[in-house]
Amino acid sequence: MRFNPSAWIRLPAEYYPLSPCIVYRDKTFTYAEINERANRLSWALAELGLGKGSRVATLQYNCNQSFELFIGMWKSGVVMVPLNTRDSAKQNIDILRDSGAEALIFGSEFTDQAEQMQSQLPGVRLFICHGEHKDSYLDYETLLRNAQATEPDIDRDENDLYKIHYTSGTTGMPRGVMMTYRNRMEQVANVFMNADRLIRKEDTFLHVAPLTHAAGYYSTPYYLRGAKHVILDKFDSGKLLETIEREKVTCSLLVPTMIVMLLEHPHIDRYDLSSLQRIFYGTAPMPTEKLRRAIAVFGPIFRHNYGLTEAVQPLACFSP
Repeated sequence: MRFNPSAWIRLPAEYYPLSPCIVYRDKTFTYAEINERANRLSWALAELGLGKGSRVATLQYNCNQSFELFIGMWKSGVVMVPLNTRDSAKQNIDILRDSGAEALIFGSEFTDQAEQMQSQLPGVRLFICHGEHKDSYLDYETLLRNAQATEPDIDRDENDLYKIHYTSGTTGMPRGVMMTYRNRMEQVANVFMNADRLIRKEDTFLHVAPLTHAAGYYSTPYYLRGAKHVILDKFDSGKLLETIEREKVTCSLLVPTMIVMLLEHPHIDRYDLSSLQRIFYGTAPMPTEKLRRAIAVFGPIFRHNYGLTEAVQPLACFSP
């Protein structure tokens, strides 16, 4: 069957072109701008010989590129291999070797890891960096600037591979879980079907958990509905509370440790958190007494979701 991955993911740019899509640090990108940057990335990868079925690894903290990489690779047919920022260079080298990645796109914070990968992985022929870097790496922004902005038109089958996501490796070496376009589309449909409240373009989703993992799976449904995405690259309880108040955040995904740290912030009662309508949580056990306290502070806005790498969340959804 004919399946054009670009057609599905470009709809928000057509429906909400001037709406704010990404707020990251001091920059705001509209839906039209993010879509164009993703298009340019798709064409830039093609110019480098990376197309349908090529494996490209990514390594960065949360940033606007997190969205651009997912959307651009989705459009291009390139298979994304997201790396965990908490893993060591050795662990990521093993994953790159196992996946057969031809390229690595990384944030400048991971230059040390990139150097080790260059010396040990001759099969990875391209290293692309966003942020300040040395001349031996290709510059992400230069590649985008020199690429065309038109929509890619690539035929794919819905059962083609779009991502290889590695498990945590808690019982052995991480294993690469192969995910298809249909897997991702079904996951998005599952979010929509289990939502006890409609996702709206007026929503503001705060991303502080890694977008390479569970948080990334929630970004897509909100992206498709034209919501605003506020991105923090690292967790800091005070900064998180300030951002919720300033940006009038309505939704977020937090792991239990983050929720507990928010509750322990000495000045939590000074912040206006009334805009919050939904907090999704999971990935680890949530102590009952902490959840009761969180409900007392934030209200009955918690949604507990469960999933795993091999069966992408939300596999089970628990509403208030």
